[in-house]
Amino acid sequence: VKFDYKKILENTEITNLDFEEVINKYKDDSKAVIYMDPPYYTKATFMDYNEGKKNDFERIIDIIKNPDYKCLIILNCDFNGYVYDKLKDHIKFHYPSNFNLSNQKIKKYQPQYQVIITNR
Repeated sequence: VKFDYKKILENTEITNLDFEEVINKYKDDSKAVIYMDPPYYTKATFMDYNEGKKNDFERIIDIIKNPDYKCLIILNCDFNGYVYDKLKDHIKFHYPSNFNLSNQKIKKYQPQYQVIITNR
């Protein structure tokens, strides 16, 4: 099967803006699809409250759980107990990830998992 990627990506916008800026731009557009592949979070990142402010992942959780967002939000991130606990009702798929920098350094495969989460 051949794909004409020029046509497929014709109306695609790729950006590195803050995710809330992008999501809020398309918040009311039910035809918009926003795919987020944020930096891979660690347990330390989840617990970093930065003087009482929510960290990025907590902000993402709030948005995914908020029914006011009509755009389709797709989040790809590490699958761990914290993610499962916070977003278990939004998990669509999880899969093994066989590459990471630590695997490259030690030349040994240690299974880790990624998860696809959506707000719908």
